[in-house]
Amino acid sequence: MKTADDGISDKNQHVERQMKMAYGRVSAKDQNPERQPVKFRELGIEERFMFDSRKFKSMGDFGKVMEDQFLSLLAYVAEQERKKNRQRQAEGIELAQAEGITFGRPRRQMDEAFFKSYMEWRAGHITATAAMQQCGMSKPTFTAV
Repeated sequence: MKTADDGISDKNQHVERQMKMAYGRVSAKDQNPERQPVKFRELGIEERFMFDSRKFKSMGDFGKVMEDQFLSLLAYVAEQERKKNRQRQAEGIELAQAEGITFGRPRRQMDEAFFKSYMEWRAGHITATAAMQQCGMSKPTFTAV
C-alpha cells in the first residue's frame, strides 16, 4: 500500500473498511417509525448514516428525486456486493476443483451386473423393474444411466 510519506508499496497490506448505512422506510401510517432507528443503533450504525423516507417526503418533488437517487445508489452498492460474492465463490470453486475436490453426489459405478441387466431389459427378456432390482438401483438412478 503506497502512502504519501514513504512511497513504499506493500502488496501484503490490505485494509477493507466498511461503512454501515441504513434506510428506514415508513409506508403505512400505523407503522411505528421509531422501531427502525432503534434496530439501526443496535447494529452499530451511526446516527448520521441513518436515512428516513419521511425526511425526503417533507421536501416535496425535490425530496422524491433525492429518495429515488438514494435508493438507486443503495441498489447499485448491493449489486456490486453480489457480483463480488459471486466472483469469490467462482474463485473458490475453481481452486477446490484444481485441488481435486469434487462437488455433488458421487456417481454410481456401473458394474457387470448393471450391464447384464440392462442388456436383458433392452432385449425385452425382463422388465425395467426386474433390471433395477437385479442391479440394486432405484428408478431415477437406472433411468439416468
